[in-house]
Amino acid sequence: MRERSLFALLLALASACDAAGDGGREGEGEGEGEGDVVGDPFTLLETTSIDDADPLVVPGFAITARPDGRFALAWFEASAQTVPCDLFDGGVVDGEVYVLRIGDEQVDGSVRIRTVDPFVPNTKEDAVDLAVDSAGNLMVAYMGGAVTRTFCGASDLLLAVENGETFGISTVADTADTGTPCRGNAGGDPYCAQGEVVGLYPGIAVNPNDDVALSYLDSHFGFGNDDITQTDLELASGTASALALSSINMESGGGYYSSCTLTDAAAVVIGHAVTANNQFADGKGGTFVVDDGIYVEVVDGAGAITSVNIFPGAATASRVATGAFPGLGLFAAVHERGNEQLLLFQSLDQGQTWTPSPVEQLGKSGRDPGIVFLDDGRLLLAYGHCRDDDNQTNCDARKDGVRLALKDGTRFRKTTLPGDSEDLEGIGVDVAKSGPAEVVVVNLNSSQNRLIVQRVQVN
Repeated sequence: MRERSLFALLLALASACDAAGDGGREGEGEGEGEGDVVGDPFTLLETTSIDDADPLVVPGFAITARPDGRFALAWFEASAQTVPCDLFDGGVVDGEVYVLRIGDEQVDGSVRIRTVDPFVPNTKEDAVDLAVDSAGNLMVAYMGGAVTRTFCGASDLLLAVENGETFGISTVADTADTGTPCRGNAGGDPYCAQGEVVGLYPGIAVNPNDDVALSYLDSHFGFGNDDITQTDLELASGTASALALSSINMESGGGYYSSCTLTDAAAVVIGHAVTANNQFADGKGGTFVVDDGIYVEVVDGAGAITSVNIFPGAATASRVATGAFPGLGLFAAVHERGNEQLLLFQSLDQGQTWTPSPVEQLGKSGRDPGIVFLDDGRLLLAYGHCRDDDNQTNCDARKDGVRLALKDGTRFRKTTLPGDSEDLEGIGVDVAKSGPAEVVVVNLNSSQNRLIVQRVQVN
């Protein structure tokens, strides 16, 4: 109780500083014009509708930008194929199959759509992320591979690397065993090295040296309470052709909604949710508890792990976004489910301690946050906005969409990008830096099931 009370006090103090922080205005209209001013300091440069895509919402989608600023998207579509599943040898059922697509912007502004993987057994939750290396080659991390005897769906962590017109696909992990010793859950079996269902919530990051970090969830056998409440957060790190596996937060119910940041110094920052309270033997005859909440893990270049529960007891259903900038420290953005608030956390001591600041607290806003840094170090958040108040459960189609928040000292200058006032938008937001002071952001117009990409200049 003391920890939650101190946390509430910090938020109250931060709220007082943030009271005048909504500098931008909400944009209205269809958002198809060029150079539309949607609120100082934001200028909407262009809006692109990916009309030839038929995206599935649950497996998620992702965006990145090549060095020249052209965007690329990854998403899943439904396939007419099925995959036979014979769970526990109890009879065959047909499982759904997805197709993994890439849409990348061309020099003339058109969008080329390619198939990365035509046969991906269904995934239950977020299963794709996207990055780009220094040469401009796309790297797609996703859950794919074969079904297992215990799980009727994708079960492996795969990495597809662009090579000209095609993609080379390799298996990063196909088993729970990473070689890291298990903690050993008190009163039960050690699960971290058992099973072969891995790869949900992949988060991939590439730094300027082309070091790669890829966080993911290990759900062991993929069914039952132990495989939900004692999941592991895992990490693959190295280069695209030589990734080493390790376990970061084992048997804790962690790894959910993860994202990954890789600093220039090759330190890895991972945000994720731990969904259960689990007790472990301390090796000295006693026990310790890993509590539920929102965690940030910092893995330094030597492999040492700093694990901090930055928001004890909190739950989310959105990406736990992370970011880092030289001289400014480490950051994490969390949308709290239930209280419908978006918080930005900052650490100035390499992840040892974290300080929260409120970004959204008054309405239904903040889902699917993403963090980018402009070249001058300004921090920009992009996230889904539902409505300006919390009086109703449904979103307000006249007000919803992608919201941007630019950190300005202790305040945030905000705007909601123009969209269609009759459609539900702002679903599954993802963002990438596309220029020194420019970003591209994708969201789903769920009324029309279309992916919308908006390019914004930050003045």
